[in-house]
Amino acid sequence: MKITNVVVSARVPPQDLNSAATMLSRSGYHVTWGGRRSLVVNCDNSVRVILMSGGIVVGTGTPHRDEAEDAVRKVTAALGVQLSSLRLVNLTAVCDLGESVSEVPLQDLAVMLPSSELRRSKPPCALVWKPGVGSVTMLIFSSGRVVLVGARNMEEVERAVSALKAFLF
Repeated sequence: MKITNVVVSARVPPQDLNSAATMLSRSGYHVTWGGRRSLVVNCDNSVRVILMSGGIVVGTGTPHRDEAEDAVRKVTAALGVQLSSLRLVNLTAVCDLGESVSEVPLQDLAVMLPSSELRRSKPPCALVWKPGVGSVTMLIFSSGRVVLVGARNMEEVERAVSALKAFLF
């Protein structure tokens, strides 16, 4: 299993985004508008910090929690604002179950797994399954590759994969 992305979130006082964009640009950050109510700040190593006018700050774009948290801290420091309640809100992970999944057609697996749904709208076809572990949702591909989203920690990822393996073996 491999973590591919983390999302951290914090609160700051509500921000005037025009002023924030100017301050961050002067501090050397590349800033783009992410809609009328958010700024996207490009940081080191492809990490993005999204600043919303209501005072929510999100860091994402890295598999390393500390990199996302550091980026949020640096951006809020450049704005001169105090952040509170910095926390991990989502992990995205991938694993490859290989032949153990590819031997079972996805439509058959959909019958075996409760609360699952086969998505055929766009190739590649995937089975979406909520294993009942926290807020984890799994996308299961016929190749055996599994993408997990919504986990809050690695333990939830491992429990969700174990739940899937229990149906397969």
